[in-house]
Amino acid sequence: MAFRHRMSALFTDLYEVTMAQAYWAQGMSDTAVFETFFRKLPQGRSYLMAAGLVDVLDFLEDLRFVEEDLR
Repeated sequence: MAFRHRMSALFTDLYEVTMAQAYWAQGMSDTAVFETFFRKLPQGRSYLMAAGLVDVLDFLEDLRFVEEDLR
């Protein structure tokens, strides 16, 4: 079993936080779909390898704003 450390929800992009607040304010509770992207490959690179998807999904499933985050 992998060690899981709680990562602050404050590491989430402001746009995503704003969208989550809008969904919540409208009482929307169905599944929402977001995408992750970047605008430009690093200089000298012609491809990207993505790894760690399980870590991203774990982060999203555990996403919570705790009292310390709100302070």
